[in-house]
Amino acid sequence: MKYYKIGSYGALIKEVEVTKETTKCVYLKNEFNGKEERVMKSGSYSNYFKTYLEAKEFLENKKKSEIQQLEKQLEYKKIELEKIYNL
Repeated sequence: MKYYKIGSYGALIKEVEVTKETTKCVYLKNEFNGKEERVMKSGSYSNYFKTYLEAKEFLENKKKSEIQQLEKQLEYKKIELEKIYNL
């Protein structure tokens, strides 16, 4: 069955072949030794989704959140700079 992985090098969303799945894990064949390995569906380095659309939405939401955080940081830095000007 096909899953879509984000967090891989190169492509933002990569199609991968999954041999089996559980509620929290997917099982993939290792490219180098051919052995099956278990990987968490949601991790700090990569995430696996059943559909391309789910993977794309996850990436979009993640980037929107990062932009919001950066905008808040920018606003805070502007306030700090204004305080420095008023010293």
